[in-house]
Amino acid sequence: MKETFAAGREITALRRKLHQAAELSGRERNTARIIAGYLGRQKPDELITGLGGFGLAAVYNGARPGKTVLLRAELDALPIKDEISAPYRSFSNAAHKCGHDGHAAAVCAVARALKIEPLARGRAVLLFQPAEETLAGAKAVLADKKFKNFMPDRVFALHNFPGFELGSVILKAGVMCRATAGIIMEFAGRVSHASEPEKGLNPAGALAEIILAVRSHPHAIPGAKLTVVGVNAGGPYFGTSPGSGTLMLTARAETQAGLVRLVKKCERTAAAVSGKHGLKLRLAVTDACPETRNSPCAVKLVRRAAEAAGLKTAELRNSFPTAEDFGCFTAAISGALAGIGSGKKQPPLHSPRYDYPDRLLTPSARLLETVLRGSV
Repeated sequence: MKETFAAGREITALRRKLHQAAELSGRERNTARIIAGYLGRQKPDELITGLGGFGLAAVYNGARPGKTVLLRAELDALPIKDEISAPYRSFSNAAHKCGHDGHAAAVCAVARALKIEPLARGRAVLLFQPAEETLAGAKAVLADKKFKNFMPDRVFALHNFPGFELGSVILKAGVMCRATAGIIMEFAGRVSHASEPEKGLNPAGALAEIILAVRSHPHAIPGAKLTVVGVNAGGPYFGTSPGSGTLMLTARAETQAGLVRLVKKCERTAAAVSGKHGLKLRLAVTDACPETRNSPCAVKLVRRAAEAAGLKTAELRNSFPTAEDFGCFTAAISGALAGIGSGKKQPPLHSPRYDYPDRLLTPSARLLETVLRGSV
């Protein structure tokens, strides 16, 4: 296949500009503006903005009828301080520590390729999705009426993964990333003087009991994990025994069915312990996302594209324990999330020292363009 893009200075400069302009989930106004400006110069047949928030999509029509294929990249950054020393570092309250700047730049490179060599058939939808980190953006895009006008036949996304050889393509049919949900437990008791705790209902003991009890809950549920992400009861008021408390857990499992089992176990434990301690319980489940399930057919297309692009492939034995709201797309549309190695010595995702490697732009863009042209 003839290479029709140059992910050189132009795309590298775009990636660094996006890095410096990092914005949190649901606030990606300037990021979307930068990408829209670049896409406008790549002459799409249609440019849709305001998708599910600040999302946008460039649509390219082929010369002949064919399938509609969507490539997804993400817009948002994380609430992490940027600790890289590069001149393009972010000085805001957000930083691209998951590589969304690189993913978006690579898909922009595909837009450039489609301008130079239009599709022979089919239709390409290049989606730049908001709010992936909060697992809200994919649902919002799918629910947006504007998205219904270009519902795809196939969906693909590419995510970089440190710890793998740079440019190697990581494949897995079936579950690629796990289902997840946040559990918020709020306990109401009764405030008392710290010298007379027996006259109040302090939830601290219940919180400790639940934290210890739920450690066994993931047992026998495939891929299950529970992480305490927040716990609070009172504050630095040493004369007061608190009367309220909150416990927050992140639950993960290989599948949505397993996740439901895990959440129900936690709910039953919280209800039993709060009743035992005489506390009122309010429980909520939030930030829920299904597993990302790759269709075997879509994985075959990615493997074929990787081989055509001269990229090494690696088969993933177990699913990644991370969650990805791309699972909302694969639950409704046949598709695949592929991984691409960002280097064995690369700092891990969500590390303050992480920076998407510019050398990964070319293989990422080449793979995405090849997948697209082979799938329409």
